[in-house]
Amino acid sequence: MTTQKDRLRENGSYKPISERMKDKVAAGDFSEFVIPLDFRILEMLPDEGTEFAGLYQLGETVKTVHKALGVKELAQTAVSSRITSMHKSGLVHKIKALGREGGAWQRSHFGKEALEAWHSQQKST
Repeated sequence: MTTQKDRLRENGSYKPISERMKDKVAAGDFSEFVIPLDFRILEMLPDEGTEFAGLYQLGETVKTVHKALGVKELAQTAVSSRITSMHKSGLVHKIKALGREGGAWQRSHFGKEALEAWHSQQKST
């Protein structure tokens, strides 16, 4: 059985989600985001490549992001789900942080661009 994704791949018009997100952000379309949650999460994450004393990478875990959001009604699994979606979209980057099982997260270069674009849009409205 051929799926729509297979047909798009065959005719060369399929784009991975990360590329589709970049196109949407470039056009000022933030419809794929859960606003303002995704942007609050992006604000909390250090930029990709951030290190401590050049020794190891710094990042935030889902648990620390959830705690920093301070919304008890929001389940930690919801935060995890949003971060996973942002990872698939190329907005965040998973790292192996010192002493952190399961890893930690940093904001990718694209995530930083998307955050800045969203802030600019907010200021202009």
